[in-house]
Amino acid sequence: MKISLTNAQRKVYSIEESLKMLKDAGFDGVDFQIFGEAQEALARPDYLAFFEKIGNYAKEIELEIAQTHAPYPSYVEEKSDEENEEIFQTIAKAVLASGKLGSKYVIVHPPVFPERKYDRLKEENREYGINFYKRLEPYAKEAGVKICIENMWNY
Repeated sequence: MKISLTNAQRKVYSIEESLKMLKDAGFDGVDFQIFGEAQEALARPDYLAFFEKIGNYAKEIELEIAQTHAPYPSYVEEKSDEENEEIFQTIAKAVLASGKLGSKYVIVHPPVFPERKYDRLKEENREYGINFYKRLEPYAKEAGVKICIENMWNY
């Protein structure tokens, strides 16, 4: 059995420091959060090299990046189509980055319409979600990762 935990550097520690602390505390793996510094790195032109370096560091200290967690939300109703496309592209980069980290799995929150309660917008939201994940498929194949869908609550 492997014991894993989320890395939550939250700008207190660097990514490498947070990984080392987890390893030193006896953890075998990490649910690598692509938030904060890691999410900001997705905007860099060298983001794949950035994540590959972190993945190599994790291997060096023998800490498995068991899975990653892509940025969220994946859809914001108040935003324009262009802004939601930017969100999608950030998530697509996170999928590619997950492969560079050495993870086999990336968790992606589904796009949930705010008005999706009970049976309202059930089919419309389902169709949007299926198309969303289908668009991510080529990125996952390129990165060699599987997309895991976060189980989301809604009414």
